[in-house]
Amino acid sequence: MTSKPDIETETRFELYIQGKITGGQRASFEVRLREDKEFKAMFEAYRVQRNIHYIDSGKGAGELNLTGSSNHSVSMKDIIDDIEKYGPSRAKTTDELEFLRKVKEVSGNYREKRVNRVRIYAAAAVVLLAVLSTVLLFTHRNRSTETLYAANYKVYPYVLQTRGGDGIADPALLQGLSLYAQGEYRQAADILSKTEAIQKGSPLETLYLGICYIETGNLQQALAALSRITSSAPNIATHQANWYLGLLYLKTNDIGKSKYYFNQEAGSNSSYAEKSRLILKKLN
Repeated sequence: MTSKPDIETETRFELYIQGKITGGQRASFEVRLREDKEFKAMFEAYRVQRNIHYIDSGKGAGELNLTGSSNHSVSMKDIIDDIEKYGPSRAKTTDELEFLRKVKEVSGNYREKRVNRVRIYAAAAVVLLAVLSTVLLFTHRNRSTETLYAANYKVYPYVLQTRGGDGIADPALLQGLSLYAQGEYRQAADILSKTEAIQKGSPLETLYLGICYIETGNLQQALAALSRITSSAPNIATHQANWYLGLLYLKTNDIGKSKYYFNQEAGSNSSYAEKSRLILKKLN
Protein backbone atom coordinates (compact mmCIF):
# COMPACT_ATOMS: atom_id res chain seq x y z
CA MET A 1 0.00 0.00 0.00
CA THR A 2 1.32 3.44 -0.93
CA SER A 3 2.41 5.60 2.02
CA LYS A 4 0.74 9.00 2.46
CA PRO A 5 3.22 11.86 1.96
CA ASP A 6 3.71 14.42 4.70
CA ILE A 7 2.84 18.09 4.22
CA GLU A 8 6.38 19.04 3.18
CA THR A 9 6.50 16.29 0.54
CA GLU A 10 3.03 17.25 -0.78
CA THR A 11 4.22 20.83 -1.08
CA ARG A 12 7.20 19.68 -3.16
CA PHE A 13 4.86 17.61 -5.36
CA GLU A 14 2.61 20.62 -5.94
CA LEU A 15 5.54 22.91 -6.73
CA TYR A 16 6.88 20.36 -9.19
CA ILE A 17 3.48 19.99 -10.90
CA GLN A 18 3.16 23.77 -11.19
CA GLY A 19 6.66 24.03 -12.69
CA LYS A 20 8.00 26.08 -9.78
CA ILE A 21 10.90 23.69 -9.11
CA THR A 22 13.59 24.38 -11.69
CA GLY A 23 17.23 23.80 -12.43
CA GLY A 24 19.17 21.43 -10.21
CA GLN A 25 16.31 20.96 -7.76
CA ARG A 26 14.02 19.77 -10.53
CA ALA A 27 16.70 17.42 -11.87
CA SER A 28 17.24 15.94 -8.39
CA PHE A 29 13.48 15.52 -7.95
CA GLU A 30 13.19 13.63 -11.24
CA VAL A 31 16.18 11.40 -10.39
CA ARG A 32 14.46 10.42 -7.17
CA LEU A 33 11.24 9.72 -9.12
CA ARG A 34 13.15 7.27 -11.31
CA GLU A 35 15.10 5.58 -8.54
CA ASP A 36 12.80 5.64 -5.49
CA LYS A 37 9.75 3.49 -6.26
CA GLU A 38 7.93 4.41 -3.04
CA PHE A 39 8.52 8.13 -3.65
CA LYS A 40 7.25 7.76 -7.22
CA ALA A 41 4.17 5.88 -6.01
CA MET A 42 3.39 8.64 -3.51
CA PHE A 43 3.81 11.26 -6.23
CA GLU A 44 1.55 9.39 -8.67
CA ALA A 45 -1.12 8.92 -5.98
CA TYR A 46 -0.97 12.64 -5.12
CA ARG A 47 -1.20 13.65 -8.77
CA VAL A 48 -4.21 11.40 -9.42
CA GLN A 49 -6.06 12.61 -6.32
CA ARG A 50 -5.32 16.17 -7.38
CA ASN A 51 -6.90 15.54 -10.80
CA ILE A 52 -9.95 13.92 -9.22
CA HIS A 53 -10.34 17.02 -7.05
CA TYR A 54 -10.27 19.25 -10.13
CA ILE A 55 -12.96 17.23 -11.87
CA ASP A 56 -15.17 16.95 -8.77
CA SER A 57 -14.91 20.70 -8.14
CA GLY A 58 -16.25 21.37 -11.65
CA LYS A 59 -13.32 23.61 -12.65
CA GLY A 60 -12.99 21.74 -15.92
CA ALA A 61 -9.18 21.56 -15.83
CA GLY A 62 -6.51 19.49 -14.07
CA GLU A 63 -3.03 18.04 -14.33
CA LEU A 64 -2.89 14.98 -16.56
CA ASN A 65 0.39 13.11 -16.89
CA LEU A 66 -0.31 9.50 -17.68
CA THR A 67 2.48 9.48 -20.25
CA GLY A 68 5.29 10.32 -17.86
CA SER A 69 6.02 13.62 -19.64
CA SER A 70 6.30 17.01 -17.92
CA ASN A 71 3.13 18.13 -16.22
CA HIS A 72 1.13 21.04 -17.59
CA SER A 73 -2.28 22.67 -17.08
CA VAL A 74 -4.84 21.43 -19.57
CA SER A 75 -8.47 22.05 -20.47
CA MET A 76 -11.24 19.49 -20.05
CA LYS A 77 -11.05 18.80 -23.79
CA ASP A 78 -7.31 18.08 -23.42
CA ILE A 79 -8.00 15.69 -20.56
CA ILE A 80 -10.61 13.84 -22.63
CA ASP A 81 -8.39 13.67 -25.71
CA ASP A 82 -5.39 12.44 -23.72
CA ILE A 83 -7.33 9.83 -21.79
CA GLU A 84 -8.78 8.47 -25.05
CA LYS A 85 -5.31 8.42 -26.58
CA TYR A 86 -3.52 6.57 -23.77
CA GLY A 87 -6.43 4.65 -22.29
CA PRO A 88 -6.79 2.73 -19.03
CA SER A 89 -3.75 0.58 -19.84
CA ARG A 90 -1.62 3.41 -18.43
CA ALA A 91 -3.27 3.16 -15.01
CA LYS A 92 -1.16 1.28 -12.48
CA THR A 93 -3.00 1.97 -9.22
CA THR A 94 -6.55 1.92 -7.88
CA ASP A 95 -6.47 5.71 -7.67
CA GLU A 96 -5.50 5.99 -11.33
CA LEU A 97 -8.31 3.66 -12.34
CA GLU A 98 -10.73 5.79 -10.31
CA PHE A 99 -9.37 8.86 -12.06
CA LEU A 100 -9.93 7.25 -15.47
CA ARG A 101 -13.48 6.33 -14.48
CA LYS A 102 -14.24 9.90 -13.49
CA VAL A 103 -12.70 11.28 -16.66
CA LYS A 104 -14.83 8.90 -18.72
CA GLU A 105 -17.94 10.02 -16.84
CA VAL A 106 -17.10 13.70 -17.24
CA SER A 107 -16.13 13.26 -20.87
CA GLY A 108 -19.48 11.60 -21.58
CA ASN A 109 -21.32 14.58 -20.09
CA TYR A 110 -19.01 16.98 -21.92
CA ARG A 111 -19.55 15.33 -25.29
CA GLU A 112 -23.30 15.01 -24.73
CA LYS A 113 -23.55 18.73 -23.98
CA ARG A 114 -21.40 19.52 -27.00
CA VAL A 115 -23.57 17.34 -29.26
CA ASN A 116 -26.72 18.90 -27.83
CA ARG A 117 -25.33 22.38 -28.51
CA VAL A 118 -24.58 21.40 -32.08
CA ARG A 119 -28.11 20.03 -32.49
CA ILE A 120 -29.62 23.18 -31.02
CA TYR A 121 -27.51 25.38 -33.30
CA ALA A 122 -28.43 23.24 -36.31
CA ALA A 123 -32.13 23.37 -35.46
CA ALA A 124 -31.92 27.12 -34.94
CA ALA A 125 -30.17 27.49 -38.28
CA VAL A 126 -32.90 25.49 -40.03
CA VAL A 127 -35.64 27.58 -38.41
CA LEU A 128 -33.81 30.81 -39.24
CA LEU A 129 -33.35 29.69 -42.84
CA ALA A 130 -37.05 28.83 -43.12
CA VAL A 131 -38.05 32.20 -41.65
CA LEU A 132 -35.67 34.07 -43.96
CA SER A 133 -36.94 32.12 -46.96
CA THR A 134 -40.54 32.97 -46.03
CA VAL A 135 -39.69 36.62 -45.48
CA LEU A 136 -37.79 36.83 -48.75
CA LEU A 137 -40.62 35.09 -50.62
CA PHE A 138 -43.21 37.35 -49.01
CA THR A 139 -41.08 40.44 -49.71
CA HIS A 140 -40.56 39.38 -53.32
CA ARG A 141 -44.28 38.73 -53.77
CA ASN A 142 -45.14 42.07 -52.19
CA ARG A 143 -42.76 43.87 -54.50
CA SER A 144 -44.16 42.02 -57.51
CA THR A 145 -47.78 42.82 -56.62
CA GLU A 146 -46.92 46.43 -55.84
CA THR A 147 -45.21 46.72 -59.22
CA LEU A 148 -48.24 45.24 -61.00
CA TYR A 149 -50.58 47.55 -59.13
CA ALA A 150 -48.52 50.66 -59.89
CA ALA A 151 -48.22 49.72 -63.57
CA ASN A 152 -51.97 49.23 -64.05
CA TYR A 153 -53.74 51.60 -61.69
CA LYS A 154 -55.05 54.85 -63.12
CA VAL A 155 -57.82 57.09 -61.84
CA TYR A 156 -61.04 56.46 -63.71
CA PRO A 157 -61.76 59.55 -65.86
CA TYR A 158 -64.79 61.68 -65.12
CA VAL A 159 -67.41 61.99 -67.86
CA LEU A 160 -69.91 64.84 -67.37
CA GLN A 161 -73.48 63.59 -67.15
CA THR A 162 -76.76 65.12 -65.99
CA ARG A 163 -79.46 63.59 -63.87
CA GLY A 164 -83.15 64.42 -63.48
CA GLY A 165 -86.10 64.52 -65.80
CA ASP A 166 -85.64 68.20 -66.57
CA GLY A 167 -82.00 67.68 -67.53
CA ILE A 168 -80.70 69.57 -64.47
CA ALA A 169 -78.31 67.59 -62.28
CA ASP A 170 -78.55 67.39 -58.53
CA PRO A 171 -76.45 70.40 -57.37
CA ALA A 172 -74.69 68.41 -54.61
CA LEU A 173 -73.91 65.61 -57.03
CA LEU A 174 -72.65 68.07 -59.63
CA GLN A 175 -70.41 69.73 -57.03
CA GLY A 176 -69.02 66.38 -55.91
CA LEU A 177 -68.29 65.27 -59.47
CA SER A 178 -66.68 68.62 -60.23
CA LEU A 179 -64.35 68.20 -57.29
CA TYR A 180 -63.60 64.65 -58.49
CA ALA A 181 -62.65 65.99 -61.91
CA GLN A 182 -60.32 68.51 -60.23
CA GLY A 183 -58.59 65.80 -58.21
CA GLU A 184 -60.02 67.01 -54.89
CA TYR A 185 -60.86 63.48 -53.84
CA ARG A 186 -61.30 63.97 -50.09
CA GLN A 187 -63.83 66.79 -50.50
CA ALA A 188 -65.49 64.93 -53.36
CA ALA A 189 -65.91 61.81 -51.19
CA ASP A 190 -67.47 63.84 -48.37
CA ILE A 191 -70.08 65.31 -50.72
CA LEU A 192 -70.72 62.28 -52.95
CA SER A 193 -71.27 59.93 -49.99
CA LYS A 194 -74.26 62.06 -48.93
CA THR A 195 -75.95 62.49 -52.33
CA GLU A 196 -79.24 60.93 -53.27
CA ALA A 197 -77.62 59.11 -56.19
CA ILE A 198 -75.26 57.25 -53.86
CA GLN A 199 -78.01 56.49 -51.41
CA LYS A 200 -80.01 54.90 -54.22
CA GLY A 201 -76.98 52.88 -55.36
CA SER A 202 -76.31 54.62 -58.69
CA PRO A 203 -73.40 52.51 -60.05
CA LEU A 204 -71.42 55.19 -61.87
CA GLU A 205 -71.48 57.66 -58.99
CA THR A 206 -70.61 54.81 -56.60
CA LEU A 207 -67.64 54.03 -58.84
CA TYR A 208 -66.45 57.63 -58.55
CA LEU A 209 -66.87 57.46 -54.78
CA GLY A 210 -64.84 54.23 -54.68
CA ILE A 211 -62.00 55.89 -56.62
CA CYS A 212 -62.09 58.82 -54.18
CA TYR A 213 -61.58 56.37 -51.33
CA ILE A 214 -58.65 54.71 -53.14
CA GLU A 215 -56.99 58.07 -53.74
CA THR A 216 -57.36 59.07 -50.10
CA GLY A 217 -56.07 55.73 -48.78
CA ASN A 218 -59.39 54.48 -47.42
CA LEU A 219 -59.04 51.06 -49.02
CA GLN A 220 -61.67 49.26 -46.93
CA GLN A 221 -64.28 51.88 -47.82
CA ALA A 222 -63.20 51.63 -51.45
CA LEU A 223 -63.66 47.85 -51.39
CA ALA A 224 -67.09 48.24 -49.82
CA ALA A 225 -68.24 50.81 -52.40
CA LEU A 226 -66.99 48.86 -55.42
CA SER A 227 -68.40 45.60 -54.05
CA ARG A 228 -71.86 47.18 -53.95
CA ILE A 229 -71.61 47.64 -57.73
CA THR A 230 -70.58 44.04 -58.49
CA SER A 231 -73.10 42.53 -56.09
CA SER A 232 -76.02 43.94 -58.05
CA ALA A 233 -77.16 43.01 -61.58
CA PRO A 234 -74.74 43.79 -64.44
CA ASN A 235 -74.72 47.53 -65.01
CA ILE A 236 -72.84 50.42 -66.56
CA ALA A 237 -69.99 50.18 -64.01
CA THR A 238 -69.66 46.41 -63.50
CA HIS A 239 -66.51 45.96 -65.64
CA GLN A 240 -64.84 48.98 -64.07
CA ALA A 241 -65.68 47.76 -60.57
CA ASN A 242 -64.26 44.27 -61.32
CA TRP A 243 -61.06 45.84 -62.62
CA TYR A 244 -60.53 48.14 -59.63
CA LEU A 245 -61.44 45.41 -57.14
CA GLY A 246 -58.84 43.17 -58.76
CA LEU A 247 -56.24 45.94 -58.40
CA LEU A 248 -57.22 46.71 -54.81
CA TYR A 249 -56.89 43.09 -53.73
CA LEU A 250 -53.59 43.00 -55.57
CA LYS A 251 -52.45 46.01 -53.55
CA THR A 252 -53.51 44.37 -50.29
CA ASN A 253 -51.79 41.14 -51.37
CA ASP A 254 -54.99 39.09 -51.35
CA ILE A 255 -54.02 37.17 -54.48
CA GLY A 256 -56.99 34.78 -54.40
CA LYS A 257 -59.62 37.52 -54.50
CA SER A 258 -57.57 39.54 -56.95
CA LYS A 259 -57.53 36.60 -59.37
CA TYR A 260 -61.27 36.16 -58.97
CA TYR A 261 -62.07 39.67 -60.21
CA PHE A 262 -59.44 39.61 -62.97
CA ASN A 263 -60.91 36.30 -64.16
CA GLN A 264 -64.31 38.01 -64.39
CA GLU A 265 -62.84 40.48 -66.86
CA ALA A 266 -60.42 38.10 -68.63
CA GLY A 267 -63.37 36.17 -70.07
CA SER A 268 -65.35 39.24 -71.07
CA ASN A 269 -65.33 41.54 -74.09
CA SER A 270 -64.55 44.64 -72.03
CA SER A 271 -61.58 46.95 -72.49
CA TYR A 272 -60.07 45.34 -69.37
CA ALA A 273 -60.01 41.78 -70.75
CA GLU A 274 -56.51 41.74 -72.23
CA LYS A 275 -54.91 43.57 -69.32
CA SER A 276 -56.60 41.18 -66.88
CA ARG A 277 -55.23 38.18 -68.77
CA LEU A 278 -51.71 39.61 -68.67
CA ILE A 279 -51.91 40.18 -64.91
CA LEU A 280 -53.26 36.67 -64.32
CA LYS A 281 -50.39 35.24 -66.35
CA LYS A 282 -47.90 37.02 -64.09
CA LEU A 283 -49.69 35.92 -60.93
CA ASN A 284 -49.74 32.23 -61.93
